[in-house]
Amino acid sequence: MKLLFLHGLGQTADSWHPVMKSLSGYDCQALELFDQGRLPENLQIMQDKVKQAIEQSDEEVCLVGLSLGAMLALSMTELVSPKLKGIVSCAGQYQFVQNRAYKRQIFLFRLLPKGFFRKHGLDKLSMLTFYKSLSGFDVSQTLKETNLPIKLICGQNDPVNLKVAEELKNLIPNSSLDIIADSGHVINKDQPEELARQIQTFVESMI
Repeated sequence: MKLLFLHGLGQTADSWHPVMKSLSGYDCQALELFDQGRLPENLQIMQDKVKQAIEQSDEEVCLVGLSLGAMLALSMTELVSPKLKGIVSCAGQYQFVQNRAYKRQIFLFRLLPKGFFRKHGLDKLSMLTFYKSLSGFDVSQTLKETNLPIKLICGQNDPVNLKVAEELKNLIPNSSLDIIADSGHVINKDQPEELARQIQTFVESMI
C-alpha cells in the first residue's frame, strides 16, 4: 500500500521526511501542494492534484494529512475511487461554515504584514484568496456516509483541534482517535516517530 502525505500550511513536502524515515518499509510519497509559497485560488485545485496522484498510483493508497493537508484528505472522501483505502487525519478540520476559529484566522491574516508570510515562505495575497474560498467548506455529510476507515490523530497540546477531533470521531462511522502526548499542532515535527508508529498500526489493520 502506498502512503501519500499531504503537508500543512507553512510546511513543504520535506516536512514529512522524519515520519517517512521511520516508515522505510513502505512506499511513501509526499506531495508538494504549493507553488513557491503561493497557495492555489481554491481547494479544488489541490483536490485535483491529490486525485491525480491516487489514480496514477500502481497500488492502493492511504492518505496522510496534517492540518490543511488533513482537511484536504478528509475532503477526498467525496472521491469514489477503489484505490483509496484509508485516511489518517492529523489535526484536520471538516467544516468552516460555523467555525469561529476560521473566522478569527481570516481576521488575523488581514492584520499581519506581508513580511510575516514571506518569513514562512508564503504569499499573503494568495493566502487570503485561498482561505476566503473555504468559507463554504463542509464535508460533514460525506463523512457521515463514508465507509472508509479513518484514523484521527491529534497532539495533546492542541486544544482547538482536540475538540474537532472528538467531533469527527462521533461523526465518522469507521473512525478511531489517538492523542499523542507531548505534541502540539505540528505532530510530524514534534513526535515524528510516534506518529509513524500510529500510521503503521493503522495501515496494518487495513491489510
